[in-house]
Amino acid sequence: MITDPILETDIRFNAATNCFEACVTVHGAGPARDYACTVEGDLTMSMPEAEQALRAEALRRHVHTPGLYASVPANEPIPLHTPERAASSNWRLRIERLSGLRAA
Repeated sequence: MITDPILETDIRFNAATNCFEACVTVHGAGPARDYACTVEGDLTMSMPEAEQALRAEALRRHVHTPGLYASVPANEPIPLHTPERAASSNWRLRIERLSGLRAA
């Protein structure tokens, strides 16, 4: 499993909880998953240390207890000639047939 690089601009310090926060993307088997991670630390913690701790937290959550995560499935295009697409292109014909009907 690998993670996308975490940029320093993506890491936020939450002074109310005294934590560093970031959204970390983990690529493993299946679709990529985004985890909202937090690690405790004060302002004296360096950004590389915070990045390493956030990455470790995301990998731990991915392996052991996934809990809440965001996932975007791979984009699979719909073939041009399928029954579903053909049925959706006949919407105009269906509406024209209904024009002769009147509501009571």
